[in-house]
Amino acid sequence: MGFFVGVAFLAMMASCLMFKVLSGASKDVARYQMLRKIGVRRELLTKSIYKELFFIFLFPAIVGITHILVGMNMFSPLVIDPYSRIWLPLVIFVVIYSMYYWITVQLFKGIVLPKKD
Repeated sequence: MGFFVGVAFLAMMASCLMFKVLSGASKDVARYQMLRKIGVRRELLTKSIYKELFFIFLFPAIVGITHILVGMNMFSPLVIDPYSRIWLPLVIFVVIYSMYYWITVQLFKGIVLPKKD
């Protein structure tokens, strides 16, 4: 039950972050068009999108993982070794979160970058 609730909250949080980024993408269209007009290559624009969205997705992940690790330390009197199998949920979190990041980048690129020349 806890695993299901955790995955549901992860999906909800990542979806909210994705929709927040994508709702602001229409405002970035003019900025990316201007960069394109002054001669910035498409590859460089794509690389900047990956970096920009990486940091937008990175900070909530760091805060969440830190919160979990500190919170589990509070349960150490109740659980013998709270960190014994922490790697499995962390791997699942990173995989699902990375999928949301990749999907967001692809959708964002489709909105702000012009079609292939």
